Amino acid sequence: RKEHVEPFAAKHGIKLVERQKMYKGQLDTVYSATLSDRSTIPIPIVFPGRGFGNRSCTQDFKVEVINRYIRMETHVSHAIVGLGFAAEERGRVYKKYPAWHDRQWTRDKGIWKPTKKPLGFWRMYDFPFVHLNLNRSACAAIIAEAGLPSVPKSACWFCPFTSRAVWI
Repeated sequence: RKEHVEPFAAKHGIKLVERQKMYKGQLDTVYSATLSDRSTIPIPIVFPGRGFGNRSCTQDFKVEVINRYIRMETHVSHAIVGLGFAAEERGRVYKKYPAWHDRQWTRDKGIWKPTKKPLGFWRMYDFPFVHLNLNRSACAAIIAEAGLPSVPKSACWFCPFTSRAVWI
């Protein structure tokens, strides 16, 4: 929530940078992409007569936007990117990426492999909540202690991976 994040960042001397995906010079969102006439969309939906949509929303709307920012605006040769996986997600952490890497990665038959596409810089992921053994409830307590409102799990309101309990 912008009305909370910006004042908190300013109060604590944190440089806040917001970047969003653009498509043909216009702001692009996962939702607008699903409504467009593009040949692919970023979420897995079955379209009558058109087949299945793929699942590239995280890659297209998060990872690529951050990579572009690092490559085009910071001009650094190495970047450590922090990911907010909670301690209960530690199984996702080290299976996916090596330490420093300079290539995009893709999953092939369940195994993550580097592609030929260079990033344009060297990247390493860091997982501070996992390293500090902070689970979701511990993170929520820290947020509340800072006087900030609770934060829902990150997902689009129309995500097909939303659990039944959340839909209800």
